[in-house]
Amino acid sequence: MASLNDLQKEVDDFITKHNLESPTNIRLLDLISELGELAKVQLKGTNYGRWDYQEDIPTGWRDEMGDVLFSLIALANIDGVDLEDCLRDSINKYQKRLDSYGDAGSKKNRPVK
Repeated sequence: MASLNDLQKEVDDFITKHNLESPTNIRLLDLISELGELAKVQLKGTNYGRWDYQEDIPTGWRDEMGDVLFSLIALANIDGVDLEDCLRDSINKYQKRLDSYGDAGSKKNRPVK
């Protein structure tokens, strides 16, 4: 199984090989667009909320998830962001919140008692 670092290199090589370089702002917009397409698959799969969510993966879900991942990796690569480190930091952050507050959400989003 490939590590995130391996995948980052693979995406970087693909982008370079096909001359698909873009600045950060374009890559960010592309990521947002791909997230929108993923949401659209979910909306269509539930008939815009009229049907309960089905456990079956909606048609197109995996393809759009792959597009989101590609776009995120491409964005991270522009600034040399190590996604493995980012993910580990996030997991540690959530663990600290769970240990401290019993909830993984950010402190600012917790209701005041």
